[in-house]
Amino acid sequence: MGELRYAGAAFVLCALLLASGCMGGSADPTSWEEADESGQVKDNFMAACVESSTVLSASGENSPESMCECTYTSAREELTFDEFQALDRGLAVTPDPDDLSYEQGQDTTSIWNKYRGIIQDCMNQNS
Repeated sequence: MGELRYAGAAFVLCALLLASGCMGGSADPTSWEEADESGQVKDNFMAACVESSTVLSASGENSPESMCECTYTSAREELTFDEFQALDRGLAVTPDPDDLSYEQGQDTTSIWNKYRGIIQDCMNQNS
């Protein structure tokens, strides 16, 4: 059951990168500092994450808000903004993280592996 929960959470949290809406306008941030100034990246990420994470809250094991906050904060600390953007772009083209390869010179597979570790750590903290 733990593996199923992990796989489900990984899929949900992976999918919400696509829904984060952090890219797409002419005034897109180019650094975490710019993203922090606008607040749009975090707001979009949190809204999509909480909405997508109702599967987790239904089991009563994790609070979507705390899980999403942990995931965003940890990603902010452990990924460069370029890595975050590359993963976002890679998942927009290839929603299955097992099919990721390179996005504009970034090894999105290794970025995904770092992100997956972030998800697991947050699940362990919030269970």
